[in-house]
Amino acid sequence: MLRISEDALEVVYDGWGEYDGREGFESVRLADGEEMVAGPAVPVELNELVESLVSDLLAFPPHPNLLAVKGVAEAVDGGLRVLMEWTDSESLQRWQEDAEEGKINPESVPGIVAAVARAIEAVHASGEVHGKVCPKNVYFGKGLVPKLLPSSLLRPDPEFALGRIVVDRDALAYVAPEVVTGGELGTAADAWALGIMIYDLYNGGYPWYGQLEEQILDRVANCDLPLGPQQSFPPAARELIAALCTRDPAARLGADGMAAVLDHPFFSGA
Repeated sequence: MLRISEDALEVVYDGWGEYDGREGFESVRLADGEEMVAGPAVPVELNELVESLVSDLLAFPPHPNLLAVKGVAEAVDGGLRVLMEWTDSESLQRWQEDAEEGKINPESVPGIVAAVARAIEAVHASGEVHGKVCPKNVYFGKGLVPKLLPSSLLRPDPEFALGRIVVDRDALAYVAPEVVTGGELGTAADAWALGIMIYDLYNGGYPWYGQLEEQILDRVANCDLPLGPQQSFPPAARELIAALCTRDPAARLGADGMAAVLDHPFFSGA
């Protein structure tokens, strides 16, 4: 595990993730010129937990669409900062917000979603569920390669917990119906989230955008997904969203693995 002093880090940009509420992150450069992202320092009493987390992530097989953890840096006060591979400071969610009507170039959507699906596939292959798939947790590495953040690196919102999953308030639509209603968080929940992401990227907003939290959760629980003609989806995207966002997790495309999802015609050429 890479372990260096914070003094050895040259700050390149101190506003990484500020638009997404991720204060304390910085783009940094090591003495050998390698650029990384350094997370905020944790309290010293959490150092052992951080070291264990980083060790687990370092043991995870590398994947081009999963953000890689590199090691830790020791802050002046003794707390540890997680070092991650370099990514652009703006998430996919921020890209959406900057785009006209929140809609990114539709030609880029299949490629982005395919990259996220491959990242999910790698997570599932390790026996884990990501549980926090949404545009806020997708960044872009060198060459604009989409990178899904490992869920264990994401700071939870302690005010809003649903079963075993803790979510940000702006990602409620991404929580699968079975989780909202108190069921188990399984791999099919990530398939639901992928379907909502496709909807979000084409529609310029997730389903039920602007509604109250309780209303969104009720819509999710009842799988009341608006897929009418007023939503301008390509036919293959509409079909895939419907297959990914069924109420029954066992009947959901992707419940048995992302390979079936990636075989869908939506991804032709992605």
